[in-house]
Formats: sequence, structure tokens, C-alpha cells
Amino acid sequence: MAAPHVAGAFAVLRSLFPTATVSELEERLKLTGIPIQTYLGGVPRIQVDDALALAAFSAPTPPLAAISTRGQVGTGLKF
Repeated sequence: MAAPHVAGAFAVLRSLFPTATVSELEERLKLTGIPIQTYLGGVPRIQVDDALALAAFSAPTPPLAAISTRGQVGTGLKF
């Protein structure tokens, strides 16, 4: 069942890059996926960590108010 995994990966990307379009986020997942062969032909197996790394370098910096932690130690996200 790939659908829950893809939906989760998309949700992570969307939460970090809310202004990106659906097409942009989909392309990030496709570009960083590992090609596999199925009965449907060649499809990419998503690599969320690679998609996040690609997104981190190409996304604009969010406004300072959007990254304020207000005393929190961290977000728990690692790149």
C-alpha cells in the first residue's frame, strides 16, 4: 500500500513548504525517487529525506515570524 506513504510524504513536504504547488511537491518526490520496475512499468520509490534536502536548497527562506520557536527547544526535524 503505497498511498498512505505517499500521502504522508506529501504532507511533510506541504507542511514545510506551504506555498509550493502540488506539481512542485510531486516533482520533488519523483526527482529524488529510486527507480523500480513493477508490472505497471518503471516508477520511482520515494525517498522523503532526499526530497526534503532538495526542497531545503530550492525553497525561499520563510519570514522570521514563521520560524520563531517561542522558547521551544527544537522542531525535532533533522536534515
